[in-house]
Amino acid sequence: MNGVNKMKSRIFIAAIFFIAGVSKAEITPPTGDAGYIEAGQVFFTDDELTQITVTMNESDLQSMIADPFDNTYRLCSVHILNSQTDSIIENVAIRPRGNTARNATKKSWKIKFNEFVPGREVFGLEKLNINGHQNDPSVIRGKLAWDVFNDFGVPSPRASMVHFIINDGSLVDDVFVNVEQIDDEFLAAWFGDDTGNLYQCTYKGDRADLRYIAPGDASTYANLGSLTYELENDSGLNQHEDLAEFISFIESTDDATFVELINDYFHVDTFLRSMAVDCVNGNWDNIWYGANNYFLYVNPETGIIEYIPYDLDNSYGIDFFSTDWATRPAQSFGDNGFGWDFSSSFGNGAEPPLLRRIFDIPAYQDQYYRYVRQLVGAAGVPTEPTPTLFSDTVGDTFLSQSDPNFDIVSVTLANTSETLFIDTLLNGPLSVGGDTDQTRIMIFLDTIPGGSTSNPWNRDLITTTQADYFVGSWTDNGGGFILYQWNGSGWSSIHASFDNPGGMTQDLSSSPEGVVHYQVPLSHLNLNENSSFAFDVVTTNDRDGLPDPGIDHLSNPVESTPNYETASVAGTYPTHTLTPYIEGNTDAVDGLFTLSTSRNEHIESLRIMLEPFAFTGSYAGGNADYGYENQDFIDSFSSPSSYSGNQPWSWGVKPYIEARTDYLRNNTSAPADLPRVFVNEVIAINESVIADEMGQFEDFIELYNDEDIAIDISGMHLSDTPGLPQMWEIPAGTIIPAKSFILIWADDDPTDGPLHATFKLGSSGETVSLYHRADQGAVLIDSLTYTQLNVDRSFGRSPDGTEMFEVFCAVTPQAPNDPRDDCFTEPEPTPSIFVNEWLASNNGSVVDEFGDDDDFIELYNNEDIDIDLGGRFLTDDLTNRTKWEIPHGVTIPANGYLVIWADDEVKQGPLHANFKLSSGGESVGLFDRVDNQLAQIDAINFSKQTDDIAEGRSPDGSECFAFFPPSPDAPNPAGLADLTGDGSLNFFDVSAFLSAYGNGDLSIDLNDDGVLNFFDVSIFLQAFNTSCP
Repeated sequence: MNGVNKMKSRIFIAAIFFIAGVSKAEITPPTGDAGYIEAGQVFFTDDELTQITVTMNESDLQSMIADPFDNTYRLCSVHILNSQTDSIIENVAIRPRGNTARNATKKSWKIKFNEFVPGREVFGLEKLNINGHQNDPSVIRGKLAWDVFNDFGVPSPRASMVHFIINDGSLVDDVFVNVEQIDDEFLAAWFGDDTGNLYQCTYKGDRADLRYIAPGDASTYANLGSLTYELENDSGLNQHEDLAEFISFIESTDDATFVELINDYFHVDTFLRSMAVDCVNGNWDNIWYGANNYFLYVNPETGIIEYIPYDLDNSYGIDFFSTDWATRPAQSFGDNGFGWDFSSSFGNGAEPPLLRRIFDIPAYQDQYYRYVRQLVGAAGVPTEPTPTLFSDTVGDTFLSQSDPNFDIVSVTLANTSETLFIDTLLNGPLSVGGDTDQTRIMIFLDTIPGGSTSNPWNRDLITTTQADYFVGSWTDNGGGFILYQWNGSGWSSIHASFDNPGGMTQDLSSSPEGVVHYQVPLSHLNLNENSSFAFDVVTTNDRDGLPDPGIDHLSNPVESTPNYETASVAGTYPTHTLTPYIEGNTDAVDGLFTLSTSRNEHIESLRIMLEPFAFTGSYAGGNADYGYENQDFIDSFSSPSSYSGNQPWSWGVKPYIEARTDYLRNNTSAPADLPRVFVNEVIAINESVIADEMGQFEDFIELYNDEDIAIDISGMHLSDTPGLPQMWEIPAGTIIPAKSFILIWADDDPTDGPLHATFKLGSSGETVSLYHRADQGAVLIDSLTYTQLNVDRSFGRSPDGTEMFEVFCAVTPQAPNDPRDDCFTEPEPTPSIFVNEWLASNNGSVVDEFGDDDDFIELYNNEDIDIDLGGRFLTDDLTNRTKWEIPHGVTIPANGYLVIWADDEVKQGPLHANFKLSSGGESVGLFDRVDNQLAQIDAINFSKQTDDIAEGRSPDGSECFAFFPPSPDAPNPAGLADLTGDGSLNFFDVSAFLSAYGNGDLSIDLNDDGVLNFFDVSIFLQAFNTSCP
């Protein structure tokens, strides 16, 4: 077998990157029905720009633009144009979509194919979401964000760029993002079942942060906001009761029970992956920061709740909060947003309750860090800055009993070569929601000679030290800060959390423990990593016009003031010398998010493809939101090259990716590596390969230990169901020697022995996952996804423990995988089969086996062998390639025919399709199986037909067409010159013509003039010699 054929016969899946100790996605990639695949081919491709043109009543369009919050669907037609199709769909519905997007100039649109034609799908889809992404001058940020979600194994919509036009384009003509609808097709593709409750969770009138709201019953959440948790896919069972139960579990369960049972309620791994992708994408409008934009699906197959992200237009540096999302720490990416945990019985915090409780579990926080680092390709271990602790006296404030949150316990300083870290520990928890007194923290820094003993907040305090920088911060209302500098005559604000923070951050993720973290660029304080300075940290209140002294001073070890009416007294400021910072191992590789060569090329190809249409149509000349123009589109890919503070366009697309990558590589903690144990090989139909200890040929899973030491896998878990990590626990005492293998029998018969799992493998394909022990959060260690496997064929890694996969015909249980391929045969090519003849108006000329005069379609097999048609598709709608699946077992003989009755009577037998033909004209197409990507085998279009007259190829299988009396299951005539009617032109036709001519037979009066003459001879010869009679 040559090298090219060898590559065709083996299945390879190459990973983009590999990082030690990082687990792969456990979710089985979506397959869905043939319609899901078809939608990917037609709608979700990056190879070309699909043009979608809507034609509708102009007054309806004007009405939608004038009142975009009216959800009334308007009638339209939709023209879809790309290399896959040129189709016009009639009786389609359209309306504006989105929340804030409806107020935009460049609005977003929902197109619904099944609103006026129930049950209709067009190329596998019922709906299109055409998103304007009006905040983004590049228009592609949301699409890039979806790509990372898709590639990282998170259930998420597909997206593509489209050129979208309504009517003549004077009002709507630009590039948009087409985002897949999360609906029954999506759910069936990802989860195999679309009958569960689906909740769209958005900040509509109330925060979608999954916080408990009394009385906490189903009606509480069903009627919250307008609507905050809207039921989208109604199973008819437990509507909002399942959601209420989950929220109650989050709120009321003690820590030990939460750790034990969270995996029984919620798909934690997918959620951790989602948060990691949001973190790198800078998507703040999610559950963590925005309390917004996600779906929850109650999966009836598993009983657990799946998290599905949605709406990613505010990513890659789009900002409205004066926040540099490129330098937002992974550990506190979404803290202090709109989803604050105000009043949980477990103490308040900066995150929504679900985030806080999951991240309070060290194993889950570590797994989240692993995923962030994997996405940005962080392979090294960054050096932790050296901390210096400054302690204060506990209980030295007049409020120490009533308000311990004003009592400073300690301050810790550390630095890198660019950043000063200041951690302040108070003696009581802080409420970011403002439920305690208004805790304020002031930081005075004396970094250069000069300065002032005053302070810009006019607090009543006495000090002899002249400070030149002052940080004033608050911890209520989500927190915030202002950095001031003494200018020689007064204090000037230079950076603020609400206006150009310039890389400075305040982190309140540890506020329940009374800790506030600050990061300040050294350059903002006129410092370098060798500088020395004096400082003080002071707590104060905000009593709305009443006297406010410093309540506690780090510099004063005793009580600094006895009451609010007396000015506080500072002590001698402590001094600190910064420590030169030596970077650790920050080695890196390409990750899904990084600006690798391939990703840069992909972004550039999108830019080139979109540039002629971006802000050049109806939104040209600054008519778009924010006045964006075509030049802004061009510039936005590379500019701004650093955080600009502009809103909403604060970063260029590619500079954001590079800055975010660098920041997270150097500032995200590196958790301990997971054990290097791999799901190495699986066999799903074992008939003769290897028998278990009972002599039975069962499915098996091979695990491989890639470490140089033996690994005890006792208590770890195997599962073939994503979302159920603890299906089968590996028994105590199970050890894999170094660089060795172990077999687990997947036979659902644990009584046969200790290494017999409680599940079987499916031959049609699934995902097998290895999870850690329960005390390690049962986090994902490794997974392997395979598609359909034949008898005694296995699927696995080659070489062992790598990210290269293939099908093996030489199965090697408990031994290195063997990639030899001499037992493979080449796949069949796409068959040469033609839609050969059709009768669309049958009034008795031909009948089926029941005596019915139904329409028919004849197929012709131009191959010299019989062809199995089972699993292929026949349709009369080329926008729906999978309309009728030809039943398994149906074959067409070599060089023969097969008649399909187009009578919409599938119950009458395997050769009766689920559609009828229209005598007014339509299309007929034959398409290959799903595993061959629904490739077109043949398709024809026909116009208006005549009663009892068939149309077809003349002769069989040619590109010539003619009308003739029906000839099902027999050769079609080859035209005027086919006098013998055998479907071919040869000597016998010439002989027949000469004989008839000599006998004066008017049947060959080919010009119908009543006589036989030279003209009839000329017509015959022309017909005999032409390629199309």
